[in-house]
Amino acid sequence: MAYEIYSECFTKESFNRMHEEISKPAKPGPGRSGKAGRLTHARVIKAAINVVRQEGLDGLTMKRVAEQLGCGVMSLYHHIRNRDDLLDGMLDHVAATIAMPPDTPSPVDHLTEFFAKLYAAFRRDPWIVRCLIDGHPGSPVILPMMEKTMLAIEALGWEGAEAGHVYHSLLHYTYGEVLVMDALDRKPEFLTARGNTSTIDFPALERTLGVIECDTEAPEHYQRNLRRLLSSIGKGA
Repeated sequence: MAYEIYSECFTKESFNRMHEEISKPAKPGPGRSGKAGRLTHARVIKAAINVVRQEGLDGLTMKRVAEQLGCGVMSLYHHIRNRDDLLDGMLDHVAATIAMPPDTPSPVDHLTEFFAKLYAAFRRDPWIVRCLIDGHPGSPVILPMMEKTMLAIEALGWEGAEAGHVYHSLLHYTYGEVLVMDALDRKPEFLTARGNTSTIDFPALERTLGVIECDTEAPEHYQRNLRRLLSSIGKGA
């Protein structure tokens, strides 16, 4: 019931209005003009995301962001306080691109849609997973979706700490899939490399390894396995 009431009260329109408000760029400060015009908070954030997409989280420095913008390093500090503040803005920017899942009376359908959206966002920007694993609290922009997601988990019969464990099980599965697929993007030969290890004496492994290797490449791989997990988490399943 709470899940259904929340679906009615917190509409997609109100969520999108909040996104628009949070996503508005800050008023320009007195920073230097770069090669593409006056600096703004939004331009700094987008440049930082470009750096991380090209060079990874370890490559994110104020110097590299300034080079992307064609400005001096000190000019950045008119718009951000420090690297942590920069990461906060980057996470807010990505979170604001994740649309509220459509209303559905089915908690399982909501959970499938929510985590599929997270997975798609993390696959585009896998640096987010490392950020979160390293202890960053994440963006408050996504809290309304998380609230609705926790209500969906409660609607399946889980409460309190158990509901939290279910949420983290699904989230950590999502993290793992993103990290594995990101590694395969960078080194696709890992998908078929077995080294010198023979599985001929292990028939169950031999029957499944080749199928798993092909299956992992399918675009619906994550959603299909997510449904399998969801089918088993109902209370009493």
